[in-house]
Amino acid sequence: MREVDPPCLPYLGMYLTDINFIEDGNKNTFPGTKLINISKRRMIAETLKDIRQYQQKSYNFAEVPEIKAKLFDEQVLEDKDLYLLSNWVQPPPGTERG
Repeated sequence: MREVDPPCLPYLGMYLTDINFIEDGNKNTFPGTKLINISKRRMIAETLKDIRQYQQKSYNFAEVPEIKAKLFDEQVLEDKDLYLLSNWVQPPPGTERG
């Protein structure tokens, strides 16, 4: 990803995996002390810096009024309605689609 010139949309899964490994594989403090593990913080900061590089340039998209209207006027369903739709698409075991 580092070879790609921004603007681009990076795959964040790789970065999230890196952060999880850093978090899980490194202690917050050194054993037996209250000293903060600065190396862990630096690794996380470096990963976040890599992500931020893709936010430095703007995207110059032409405005399409029809698409903009659709995005801003989208219907938001209540949880109850989403649950009913979910059960219609994939009924719970032992029930029929209805």
